[in-house]
Amino acid sequence: MSWNNFRIGDVLEMAGAVILNTGYPHSACWKYAARTGYDPKEYINSKEGSALRLRGIKGAVLHLERLDTQDSTIFTNDNVRILHRGTPEYNRVIQSCRPPFKAGTEVVYWQNGREMRATASSIDAYVKLLICAGRDSAKIDAKRYKRKLPDVIKIALGMPTGAIAKL
Repeated sequence: MSWNNFRIGDVLEMAGAVILNTGYPHSACWKYAARTGYDPKEYINSKEGSALRLRGIKGAVLHLERLDTQDSTIFTNDNVRILHRGTPEYNRVIQSCRPPFKAGTEVVYWQNGREMRATASSIDAYVKLLICAGRDSAKIDAKRYKRKLPDVIKIALGMPTGAIAKL
């Protein structure tokens, strides 16, 4: 699950779910420190821990067309595959999904003068919107909380390396 192996836009495919890596890093917070202690929290949030994604990812669940409901079930022993964005297998799996809203609904994302729209009939537009929003949110989060991100994350987010995050 490192940034080098599981890039923004890639998906985790399981029998009952598809999870899109939106690019928003998952950091350990005060709640994590309350459960595990301050030292583990600091290591998880260190450049090394962040680069390895020791805290996991924040992703978006895509609904599978073959399921009759909005529910997706993931079981402990399910096989999980990483599918890299742009590969034929990735494209096949993405096309088997749908956005999690009803026909006639439109989602609009607006950031820094950029507008993106996705409808219930366009999984491609929805995936692009989620990736854009995830990257933007990660940049805002890095600046707001003065996170010291490793270069591998900055590169993935399109941020300058060796400098403090700027929008």
